[in-house]
Amino acid sequence: MNTFKRSLPALAALTCCMPFSLTWAGGFEDGCYWDKDKPGPMAFIADVGTVFVPRDAAVGDVIGTLDRFLWLKQGPGGVNLICHTVHVPDITVNITNNVPAFSGSLPPIGGENSDGKILTTSIPGVGVRIKLGIPYRGPVDNWYLDGPSVVPFSGYMEKNMFFPWMQASMDSYITLVKIGDINPGPQLFDGRELAQAVITKVGKAWSVSLAGTVIQAECSVSNNPVSADPVDLGEWQQSDFTGPGYATRATPFTLTLNSCISDPANGVTTAHIRLDGVNGSAPVGDPLNGVFSLSTDSTAKGVGIQMLMGDASTPVGLGVEVPLQAISPAGDTVLPFNARLYQTDAQVQAGQAKGALDFTITYK
Repeated sequence: MNTFKRSLPALAALTCCMPFSLTWAGGFEDGCYWDKDKPGPMAFIADVGTVFVPRDAAVGDVIGTLDRFLWLKQGPGGVNLICHTVHVPDITVNITNNVPAFSGSLPPIGGENSDGKILTTSIPGVGVRIKLGIPYRGPVDNWYLDGPSVVPFSGYMEKNMFFPWMQASMDSYITLVKIGDINPGPQLFDGRELAQAVITKVGKAWSVSLAGTVIQAECSVSNNPVSADPVDLGEWQQSDFTGPGYATRATPFTLTLNSCISDPANGVTTAHIRLDGVNGSAPVGDPLNGVFSLSTDSTAKGVGIQMLMGDASTPVGLGVEVPLQAISPAGDTVLPFNARLYQTDAQVQAGQAKGALDFTITYK
């Protein structure tokens, strides 16, 4: 067997003694400055879209999504902020709120103390917590902070950097919070600046404002809103099921919304419903057909349950918002539905057939 060997000592001895240097040709200045002589500040807008809040939500409840991630970027013609530390004193950042913080005490938001961190907005009854990510996560982004990166906070940058720190965009985690009574109908944020950053040498570096709409739900939902819970779909012989797609007679039931209040100034408000499976129930086939599987505590097999509108023929899609009807100007609104057993497999096994859905009501 031939053996091939390569000897490296001479090469290693040569390279170990060669001087090594790398010089960055960019000529970065010490301190913070605007790139290409195009001054800031940067203006970021956190657009939360349309968010619904239950009318009976308590003060301190989160509206919509906790810590909703929004990447904040500039529009056309944006600027770049550059910071570099070699021969200069510490660079500092002071991120403050431009609007008052909610003065009352609120429960922890996502397990975190919220006192002094919920900023008032242009919508009465709606506050916001602004948590920042890249490039303000702490030492990983070269900043040493005085606490969590939740407005307001401050920090400093002290270590020498081989490459400069740069900012043209920003990660944010936005949480809307109910802090008081909210008027009915669509409520729009007016774009006022909620927070800003002041950084050594450049002064005001950026600002953040909110865009979007908050709509208060127009009705209350009681603890027992369904006319029959559970809905009894009846008893059927195994021989009744003749093949996939066979369905039993529909059973009607209703869902009642209480104490509805409409807002005539903003037109007709329509109730929408979203149905999502729980306890093992999940859509079978196309979710828009409204058929969902039995829950895990069922003994029957080969069938599912189909949700229908009040006409007993139109399926109610699953996992999507389905428009139902205009709510009553005052009082209760009764939403009619039907449900029936639906054969999903070629063979059906007798037993108990149970299913479970969560429903969410929104108003548009």
